[in-house]
Amino acid sequence: HVHIAWEGTELDVPELQDMFVLPNRRSQGVGTLLSDAAERLVSSQGHDRCSLSVSEANTGACRLYERLGYAHAHGPFVSSTDLIGDDGPIAVGAVMNYLVKNL
Repeated sequence: HVHIAWEGTELDVPELQDMFVLPNRRSQGVGTLLSDAAERLVSSQGHDRCSLSVSEANTGACRLYERLGYAHAHGPFVSSTDLIGDDGPIAVGAVMNYLVKNL
């Protein structure tokens, strides 16, 4: 799964968001195929760059994006959200970086 945000993105270029590969399908090329397909779509719409954000803790994804040619654009920054648990909201945060790739 991958979503492309076309407008209103942090770097003002299309942004790949929420990319997810099922754990039992990781390290089988699925992430590369998803990225390639999304990048082709971005390029077909006349864009010459795309971006994404990734958690520093997600070392597998960081390695994948580096291998695919993404470069550090800016960060780190903290992304936080509240999750609703049985005892109420729980603040969750992650240290993230924005990456960009020329297509």
